[in-house]
Amino acid sequence: MFPTGKQAGAGPIGQALLQRIAVREKARVQAHFLARLYAHLDAQNIVLCGSAALHGVYLHRRWAKDLDFVALPGVAARFTDIARECGLMLAAKDEDSAPRLDRTGWMFGLTRTGFPEARIAVEVFTCDTFRVVPERGTWMADSGETVAVWAKPLPEIIGIKLGNVFRRAKAADYVDLWLGLQSDPALRYPVREMLGRGLCFAGDFTPPAALDMALALSQLDTLRETWREKLSPYMKHVPPFDEVRAELAHSLPFFTSNAK
Repeated sequence: MFPTGKQAGAGPIGQALLQRIAVREKARVQAHFLARLYAHLDAQNIVLCGSAALHGVYLHRRWAKDLDFVALPGVAARFTDIARECGLMLAAKDEDSAPRLDRTGWMFGLTRTGFPEARIAVEVFTCDTFRVVPERGTWMADSGETVAVWAKPLPEIIGIKLGNVFRRAKAADYVDLWLGLQSDPALRYPVREMLGRGLCFAGDFTPPAALDMALALSQLDTLRETWREKLSPYMKHVPPFDEVRAELAHSLPFFTSNAK
C-alpha cells in the first residue's frame, strides 16, 4: 500500500504531500473503474450516490474515498467482473473487515497492484426500482479525469446527508451538508419536500418534524477537536469548525418547521 506520511517518517508538510499523492493515485483508479463500469450496456441502471456523486458530479469541493452506488440486482452482480477487467483485485473494504457480497448490499475494496499501490472502497446497494429519477452528469476526479455517469439528484443527496447527521457523528457528513446548502440556498425547498415524502431515508424513515436538531448539533460539537484532522486528507481547504456550526444551527430548523 502507498505509505502514509507517518509511515514514511515525514514531517507535517511531507505528510500532507504524501497524502495528496495517495489521493491522486486513488482518484485515477476510481476514474478507470468508473469509465469501464459506465461503458456497460446497463449503465443507466447503475446510479452513483453519496459523497462520490456530491463532489465528483456537483460540488467538486473535496475527494470522496468511497464509490457508493445504487443498482438493480442483475447489474450489481457484474461489478466484480468489471473490476477484474480493469485489472483490480477484490479485497476487504478496509483492514478491519472482509468483502461482503449478498443480495442487499456489497462492500468491498479494489486494489491496484504495482507501484504505487492504490486501494479504493466500493459500496453497492441493490434495489428493485429507483425512487427518484437519476440524472445524467459528468464525474470529475481529483486527478482531472472525467467520466459520464448516472447520479442521484443533488436535493436527494443533500437530504440523505441530513439524515446521516442523526445516525452518526462523522465530520464528512456535516461538511457535505454545509457545502450543499451553501451551493444554492434554494436547494432547501426540494430537500424538505423529499424529506416529507420519505424519499431520502431507508426503512428507518423519520418524519422531518420529529428530527432532533439539538442532537445533531451536540454530535457535531464532539468533532471540534478532530475537525481539521478528519477532513484535511480529503479537502485542500478545510472550512473553520465554528463557521460550519453557526450556519447549520441557523439552517437546520428550516427542515422541521412547517414540514410537509
